[in-house]
Amino acid sequence: MQILFALDPDRDPDRARIVHESHLARARWMTTTGYRELLRPRVS
Repeated sequence: MQILFALDPDRDPDRARIVHESHLARARWMTTTGYRELLRPRVS
């Protein structure tokens, strides 16, 4: 048993998979697109 994201994959494998996949999707987005938004100058 390994607890990740405060979820026990043995007890709730579907929820653990969904959380893990969404985390990876955000990480991929951040490394390909999202970082540009952080570097863009802010307009007031």
